[in-house]
Amino acid sequence: MDWKSKPLGNTFGIEIAGADLREELDERGRAELRRLLDEHLLIVFRNQHLSDDEHVDLLATFGRVSDERGDGVRHSFVSNVREGGLFGDWPLPFHQDYGTFQPTLASVISLYGYELRGPSMPTTFASLIHGYRRLPAELRDQVARLTAVHSVDLTIDTGRVGFEKRARLLESPEYPPEETHPRQTYPVVKPHPRTGAPMLFLSEMHTSHIEGFDSARSEALVQRLFAHLYDPAYLVAHEWAQGDLLIWDNVALQHGRRPVDLSAPVAQRTLRRIVICDKSTKEIFKNIRYNNSKGFTEARKYS
Repeated sequence: MDWKSKPLGNTFGIEIAGADLREELDERGRAELRRLLDEHLLIVFRNQHLSDDEHVDLLATFGRVSDERGDGVRHSFVSNVREGGLFGDWPLPFHQDYGTFQPTLASVISLYGYELRGPSMPTTFASLIHGYRRLPAELRDQVARLTAVHSVDLTIDTGRVGFEKRARLLESPEYPPEETHPRQTYPVVKPHPRTGAPMLFLSEMHTSHIEGFDSARSEALVQRLFAHLYDPAYLVAHEWAQGDLLIWDNVALQHGRRPVDLSAPVAQRTLRRIVICDKSTKEIFKNIRYNNSKGFTEARKYS
């Protein structure tokens, strides 16, 4: 492989030039892709021309390609114009796909610039591994043995409003039941399941609170850690163009869409998404509504 790479930021991510990913990779090439992803967490290729099947085959390098709806279709579309497109074009807080409010995260995500017209909202990435490495010593000691509760509020539409509103369970008049607020508890410092690298494991979208703290003390620490983790100096923003292909580690990286100038003309933005996960969303969200206003719904609805 005659690939040349350059860094995307000062901590993580690379862009690889000289690749035509329509050419079938041998096992040596696939092993190199896995190594690069473990090392850099985010890989960008430009000017690709991949069919649905070629995209799926490439991502099978990293594991089981999930049929997101449980119907055998192994790709979906993130779009503000395509019927059935996911997530529209509104801002999204930083998160990991499939959500840390439940225990199964997708291991790898890929987006491909399928159809773009006009300036497009960038996708911005934050590294949980590098967030931990940058922690001041006193803050690292403070969070070393803490745990955090991650949750989502299913009593509101989990489309635009739900994604932008963090579930803060300690601020409810009564601590809500798991039926309406599914939750998962993780160490604030969590090892990466494959590489063992420690991660600052918080989520702007889904972290509710620090266990054992009252609401005010918890929120003060959470906001301090958010300011550290999402420091703009250490983020990587990708400005989309037709044919761009992104592959990233969905456990070590979070992604989001920051607010943009709403007075500007609305661009048409359709990205093809491939998810690497041991389970489909139908299995993961068996008892949880999975809805995003322009997407799809699984299981029963809550009122």
